[in-house]
Amino acid sequence: MNWSDDFKYFDYALGVINDEETLDILKQIDFSKSGFCVEYFEILLQEEKYWETFKGKDKDVKEIYETKIDCYKKKYKYELEYMDNKGNIEIKIYYI
Repeated sequence: MNWSDDFKYFDYALGVINDEETLDILKQIDFSKSGFCVEYFEILLQEEKYWETFKGKDKDVKEIYETKIDCYKKKYKYELEYMDNKGNIEIKIYYI
């Protein structure tokens, strides 16, 4: 996800990192009835050393965003979320 320059809207990307099999599955999903503009493209991001990482359980995601990431007070340009089927979540934020 990344915010527009005026911070009123954001683009959201659903994707994978170095996982061609999952990417092929995503490309087969028909998003035409979703109302979203869907395009397939590669996003080049800032170096990982500039990102802050937050980990927890998916049930705690609201608390992570509100208290640890401080999403209402600190502006950020990009956000990456990683989730697994065991309820683990890892969120990486690139602050402005």
